[in-house]
Amino acid sequence: MAVAEQPENPWATRPHIPGQGTVSTQPAAPAAVASGPASPQPRAVPQPRGGLHGRWITAGESGAAGWLLGCHGGAGVSTLAATYRQFALRDASRVWPMATPGAAPAAVVLVARTHHHGLSAAQTAAQQWAAGAVPGVRVAGLVLVADAPGKLPKPLNEFALLVAGGVPQCWRLGWIDDLRFGGVPQPDHPAVRELTAQLPAVLTPNGVTTT
Repeated sequence: MAVAEQPENPWATRPHIPGQGTVSTQPAAPAAVASGPASPQPRAVPQPRGGLHGRWITAGESGAAGWLLGCHGGAGVSTLAATYRQFALRDASRVWPMATPGAAPAAVVLVARTHHHGLSAAQTAAQQWAAGAVPGVRVAGLVLVADAPGKLPKPLNEFALLVAGGVPQCWRLGWIDDLRFGGVPQPDHPAVRELTAQLPAVLTPNGVTTT
């Protein structure tokens, strides 16, 4: 039986991003965007250079509802893990948590800042998944955490939209000034409220397959 061709990954090639740009005058992106592929596309996406390492999770860890995977240092995973303690989310410690063959794939939420380094790291991580380089993983989505107050400069906003097109769903979390003073947002905080409402659903496999 012929196998249907899978759609090409919309951002397999990294775009050119100017060093400076004007502030975008476009309306702010919604907090949650259903954006891209729901499963890996190994025939369409080559494995990127570099990226995060992976490890097989143990039987004791398989009970986690999901994993928060920081694509780079300082992404904001610790804050999100503290905010969502009730969801049994674990910090993946910047390593892909891969379920062993035959087990349900591990639900992973990627986390990155919206500066250029963070977006580049998120793109590489999403490409690893799309290329089938991390078996036993189901990427549920990507959380982009604001790296500064205000709107993103236009080049970074365009890059963020491009990266969001390579994952099943993307959330934009606005700047939370209290974090500078050691605060942790509650799940009903306006900046994270929509993510709070959608997390239980996205952490459920719903029949999504992985490699």
